[in-house]
Amino acid sequence: QMLAGAGRNPNRSGDRGQRASVMAPKILRRLLPCFVLAGVGEAAQCEGDACHGDVDELGLLAFRTVKSHVQISVPSAVSQVEECLRQNLGSRTEYFIEPRWNGTHQSSLIFMQSGGWAEKSAAGDGLTAPPWVLHNARISRDVKPTAAVIARNQKDVQAAVKCAMAADLTIAGQSGRHSYVAYCQDGCVLINVYLMKDYSIDATAQTAVLGAGMNLGQVYTYLDDAGFTVPGGTCPTVGLAGLTLGGGKGPLERSAGMLIDQLRGIDAVLGDGSVVHANASQHTELFWMARGGGGNTFPGIVTAFHFQLLKRPDIISEWSAQWDMVASEKGVNFTAGMTAFKLWQDTYLSHPDHRIVVRLELYPYRDGSRLPYVSMNFKFIGMTEEEAKPFVYPAVRALGKARGDDSKTGGSWKHSSYIRNIQEGGGIGSGINGCKTWSEGLTEQEARELMLKPDPPFCSWDSTFDTSMKYRALVMRKMSDRAIHALIERVLMAPLFEKGQTLHPWWFYLQVDPTNGFAANVAPDATAYPWRFQDSMTLQVIAKWPENLVQESSTLMGFNELLISALQPYVGSDSYYNYADEDMPGGAVPLLSYFGPNAAALLDARNRYSSTPLGEGTKWFLDPVRRNEGFGIQPWTKPQWFAVVGHKDVAGDARKVSNAAKNMGLVTEP
Repeated sequence: QMLAGAGRNPNRSGDRGQRASVMAPKILRRLLPCFVLAGVGEAAQCEGDACHGDVDELGLLAFRTVKSHVQISVPSAVSQVEECLRQNLGSRTEYFIEPRWNGTHQSSLIFMQSGGWAEKSAAGDGLTAPPWVLHNARISRDVKPTAAVIARNQKDVQAAVKCAMAADLTIAGQSGRHSYVAYCQDGCVLINVYLMKDYSIDATAQTAVLGAGMNLGQVYTYLDDAGFTVPGGTCPTVGLAGLTLGGGKGPLERSAGMLIDQLRGIDAVLGDGSVVHANASQHTELFWMARGGGGNTFPGIVTAFHFQLLKRPDIISEWSAQWDMVASEKGVNFTAGMTAFKLWQDTYLSHPDHRIVVRLELYPYRDGSRLPYVSMNFKFIGMTEEEAKPFVYPAVRALGKARGDDSKTGGSWKHSSYIRNIQEGGGIGSGINGCKTWSEGLTEQEARELMLKPDPPFCSWDSTFDTSMKYRALVMRKMSDRAIHALIERVLMAPLFEKGQTLHPWWFYLQVDPTNGFAANVAPDATAYPWRFQDSMTLQVIAKWPENLVQESSTLMGFNELLISALQPYVGSDSYYNYADEDMPGGAVPLLSYFGPNAAALLDARNRYSSTPLGEGTKWFLDPVRRNEGFGIQPWTKPQWFAVVGHKDVAGDARKVSNAAKNMGLVTEP
């Protein structure tokens, strides 16, 4: 951290950071074998007394993989933060201390207070995962905090932040634990706010203040009770804090915008322990960052969100339909898949009625005897089935009658209240984790209680904490026929496994959502999230595997990477922070992929509030690429790009990166 010239407290004198940045070039090579550069986040790989690592002229690390793995921890810092937490938190808050890294670099967090999580778990109260464990088993083991604090209120957050600052440790926030990448990999003070669930609703002003520890199930339920909602996502256990700070996509995006488009203010504890309220008139840069800049890019811990509320829709009608992607068992003719994708893109992606939201999904693996298929899920916000039916006829005329029960259209229709639609979409009543199903008589009150459940095991999708996942994503605009052909062709090249082995379609599929409409009416520079076009769509390639498929995981992840890499020459590498990817294919630069033309402004705003370098999951230091549809991915030559690590003028370097990328075609204008 010292080598990167990063002081922990922006209010301290600048002497320390200045001295570090001056001395770094002289001592960097000598000390590098045993230290990790802050902001890069990769541990040194050592064998014996010698480390195999290089530093180029820009201060970048390039380590080769070797047998042993050495990580350095500073015992004095651990002791310091432990003593500080004891003094400032006492028995009011649950906290955990990890006094040293063991030989296998697994965390051995020690519970420090009686009557808390460890005892609840031992008593069989159903707490199947500690509060810092992630839903994604693949990366959960990589979260290795020096201390984990389960804060109950803003004062606890302040105390934890100040203790981290005093011990010269970084901080990381956490709420719903659905992060796609593992933050806090090399020791930090992890501040989990999931107990901070206070909320207030002003029905007259149609506003609400929501605690940062609430998840979407709790938010939707309490707001629905008052006749309101917010335009968030679909999974009940996703945390409000992370979803909001990254942007917040969901089924109401076309009619009401992203979650951040209804955000009116935040309360936060900054990295120096100070408390601020940020909105459109005070701490405006901080408020701008909070709208799409990313949870672990934000220079502090948000404790509450102030929202403008929407009147909840009275009814949601849905039509779900499926069609084969290929015409025969051989799968050579995939015109059907091409036709389905083009029909969706031309007719429904940017439909002029923003109440119509159609999700497209591609399933390359067979469902029993079925061929690979394409699925469309139509949501009609506030529309009855009678009002909605004419809008599905273009799909039926172009693709034929879908598989399903409806006599005219095929597929299946259903309609429900808004809250019931959210419950079902999130997996409530599906029978996951042995939970009660609707067919077994699940009542509205029981469904409500499942939505409000504070601790695992949950009854919604991906909430067992034992499933491994790898997600990759692209934010794209309307695709050319050539790009669609390349995508469908490669989707149907899904790798085969051992003879007789089947892979459920749920374990690997592609999901494309229209992310435009109202959201595209917001100026690209009005929020940190920049991708605001009337033909925007967001693609996720989703690979999942349970413990019994762990041998197939490398194949699934490789196929995942292949599909994204195949698309990048045609659509670029724009992406979404909440779908973060720790190893973006094609040499994409995360800084530009997530924030594009807003990248320089984001770093500039962050530097006004923090001198701590960006940490795990926000590593901007891969070789950039430029698009070329004719010849594929074209690497840049080294003199044409810039690095941020170790430079004094971080914002200036980022502007150079952004301008260079724009000039060379990586970032394109509308």
